[in-house]
Amino acid sequence: MEEWLSTITSLPGLRWLWRAAACTAALLATAQEGAQLTLPRVELTAGMYRIEAQVAQAPQERQTGLMHRQEMPQHEGMLFVFEQPAQQCFWMKDTLLPLTAAFVADDGTI
Repeated sequence: MEEWLSTITSLPGLRWLWRAAACTAALLATAQEGAQLTLPRVELTAGMYRIEAQVAQAPQERQTGLMHRQEMPQHEGMLFVFEQPAQQCFWMKDTLLPLTAAFVADDGTI
């Protein structure tokens, strides 16, 4: 597991992020055709919660994100990884899913 991911999954401040992602994912079912489905996957854990997350790390992967998906499997989500700490914003073009998002600093602050 990459060092950044090990740090992210072990930070106690991320408990709320994983809960929010689990609640959002629990409302969803299967992936939509035409969506970005070939991203690497990691399992995130926070207490009793486990989320299988697709990792959008490259600029094009982050840009496409969850576009064109009508549904998503239960207990799944997407982790957007940025190389440098910076203020980020998200564009929701063609995103049909209800979303919950949290911005997490390197120190785990949400």
